[in-house]
Amino acid sequence: MTIEKTIKGEANAALYDSSFATSTHPLKLSAILDSGTTIHVYNNLSRFYNFRKVPRHHYLIASNHEVPILGYGDVDINTIRPNGKGVLRLKNVTFYTNFATNLVSFRLLRKKGYYWNNKGDNNFLVRRDDSVMCKMQEIHGQQVIEYVSPQSCNVAITSRLPYRQRRKSRVTTRCPRSDSKGDARLWHLRMGHPGPLSLHHLGINAMGVKLRGPKTTECQHCSQAKIKRQISRALPDRVIDKPFIELHID
Repeated sequence: MTIEKTIKGEANAALYDSSFATSTHPLKLSAILDSGTTIHVYNNLSRFYNFRKVPRHHYLIASNHEVPILGYGDVDINTIRPNGKGVLRLKNVTFYTNFATNLVSFRLLRKKGYYWNNKGDNNFLVRRDDSVMCKMQEIHGQQVIEYVSPQSCNVAITSRLPYRQRRKSRVTTRCPRSDSKGDARLWHLRMGHPGPLSLHHLGINAMGVKLRGPKTTECQHCSQAKIKRQISRALPDRVIDKPFIELHID
């Protein structure tokens, strides 16, 4: 029986290696611009939106390896623009965990009308009208669109520890459940505007979460309902056409 293999794209072979399974690449969580990749590749599942399962027989070619694609989705990349921060959304991004870093296909960006301006000291991704979409920086010999430090991920930290320490630091079903936190303002509206103390006890006794409700002055409806005195600033609708009819004392 022959199995049909559908190849969906090619990736940079230099950034796919089994040796990275035991060591973390310094750009593991970053996104780089790659001209040798035909599709976008991301290794962090938590960055995906609209994630969907991959059809059967979808593979990615990296050197002599046929890498099975685990899924597709959309990824938002945080970029730096001349006037501040921005977001670049990638569509149909391939998910695979063993890539050394995240790859943004320059081939697909060119199809969307984006170009790489690296003339002189420039290092920008620009649009068709030559306006700058985002700035890039060269880190570890790669053109980085979004840099994320490996120390910000627990995987990058625990991978450097001995096996016994990694085993102790793993979270299992035997570990006590961490405290849950809920949106107190949302539950304050759902439960009919209870007080902060009532909402706090409700979260502990009924739902097992920590809720710290907003103060009475922080909720517009509660502050208006419990107001004791309010000075009226409404203008009188009476028609006064003669002098000395009313006397106002200030």
